[in-house]
Amino acid sequence: MIRLALAVRDADGDRLIQPAALEDLPHLRDTVAEIAGRAALLAAVSAGDLERRRPRFGPSPRHQDGQRAQSCLYCYDWGAEPVCRDCLTWARRRKGTCSGCHRAEVPLRRRTCRACTLWASVAGSRERASTWVQLALHGQWTRKPRRLAGLDARVHPYAADGFSEHLLWPGQLILAEAQRDWRPAFALDVPPALTPAAAIVLARFEREALGQQWTHNTRFVTCQAMRVLLSWLGTAVPIAEADVRALADARRYVMVRRILYFLSSYGLLDPDPVRQQDWMQRAVARRIGEFPGPAAAELERWVTVLRGQGRREHRAVSYRTIYNYLSYAAPVLHEWQDKVTSLRQVTHDDVLAAVSTRQGEDAHHLMVALRSIFRALKQERLIFANPCSGISVARPGALPACLPSDRLAGLLDLMADPLGRLAVALVAMHALRPGELRGIKLADLDLSRARLAVRRSTRVHTAYLDTLTLGFLDVWLRERRDRWSRTPNPHLLITQQTATDIVPVSDTFLRHCFAAVQITATRLREDRIMDEARHTADPVHLMRLFGISDTTAMKYVYAAHPDRQTVLPGR
Repeated sequence: MIRLALAVRDADGDRLIQPAALEDLPHLRDTVAEIAGRAALLAAVSAGDLERRRPRFGPSPRHQDGQRAQSCLYCYDWGAEPVCRDCLTWARRRKGTCSGCHRAEVPLRRRTCRACTLWASVAGSRERASTWVQLALHGQWTRKPRRLAGLDARVHPYAADGFSEHLLWPGQLILAEAQRDWRPAFALDVPPALTPAAAIVLARFEREALGQQWTHNTRFVTCQAMRVLLSWLGTAVPIAEADVRALADARRYVMVRRILYFLSSYGLLDPDPVRQQDWMQRAVARRIGEFPGPAAAELERWVTVLRGQGRREHRAVSYRTIYNYLSYAAPVLHEWQDKVTSLRQVTHDDVLAAVSTRQGEDAHHLMVALRSIFRALKQERLIFANPCSGISVARPGALPACLPSDRLAGLLDLMADPLGRLAVALVAMHALRPGELRGIKLADLDLSRARLAVRRSTRVHTAYLDTLTLGFLDVWLRERRDRWSRTPNPHLLITQQTATDIVPVSDTFLRHCFAAVQITATRLREDRIMDEARHTADPVHLMRLFGISDTTAMKYVYAAHPDRQTVLPGR
């Protein structure tokens, strides 16, 4: 108890233990008071101290007379007596109407009450004209207000007129989470002045916008939004990501992602923890949230197993694959909600009935998803038997076929821009998948040896570039350097939207590129592998050239040479 009393003394900033602090001790108050008194560590008890006892800690603090804690009559210090200890001396002054908050019959000094004087000493002299009163918790207003909130100066560094009243400062706490509405800030005729540090940051942002060759409208709107953001919040502390994203709701055509990347590169962004997750991970969480409690908990355990964090270690499955499995199984799981509350109650007949109502690829996809879910639950010992055991679905295998030669004639001439010609060449000559095409980075290129490293989930495939592809690559790299010489994006293929970011191009952009040739990238890739299989029946050659598996290589060999098929290929 003595250590606790000394800790309270140090927290209060006193040299001696106050008698009122001993009232908060759970027991042995008299013993601690006697020991502290003999050690000359106990402050003297006066009649005034007996009348101003501190409220005990608890869910509803009350005074000795049974009334609840209240604010100080003069400084609004919550948790004190009707008049706090620091306002007792102030109460002797002449009373009148405050020139700041306009409260009547309050003690004044130079026509200002104590609450306005305390706040003006922290926020600046211009705050004396405020018509509101800053609230405070008990003990937050100290006898030396210039030390409040860790500020060493008595006057706010930017207390002069013209600066924003909402500048963020180190150590400032958040009273309540709320979304900002920037529309009034954009409507101001004269925006707040920029601090010197904010002016430097804004100048760098405008230089980068010019260097990256943004369009005039994009540069004007985005730089205006950046100025509103910096003039309103400053640069003393990182700006919350939610505040930056709220700019898009107040003004159209604001490139929020470019502002976020710029602030992040300079250490001026406070990232949103929720948005740091993979967007597919959030999509999976939303789909699982549609199911009742027991089923949702079991599906979350299934996701944990697929991510390699179950009882047995294995390679983690991507959230995209998990989302696809969940999409296949979601209709059946919703049907089962009417008769079961947990996946433990699903029987073999339920699975068989659900699969029998579907045919072809739909039945195969459903069976793959259900088999994955119940296999994971059995591995985690949440179910005794797998209801999918013994159920198989025949999957019709579609053999690849070659494209007509008239559709391939003049294919590269249909592409007008270097980016499109390079994308078509990489798919048509080296059989790259669309996802691999998006993920190629400049570091994966080895122009001296004409090689391209294609990074896949389990290995790295090396593609040997031919002369035609190298020519298209040279033209694209020159245009990339001329248009976006200062882009931070490490990917090979970039656009006007991704040049100021580090993300790859979207699937929609690739589909738009191949729409000009009226052939999908997947179909063009299959034609390239099929054409190579027609000239050779060696599956090892296909595996080395395109980096495909043995099963896929045999499928193309059998499709190109049906007479060589002596044994039916496996699944």
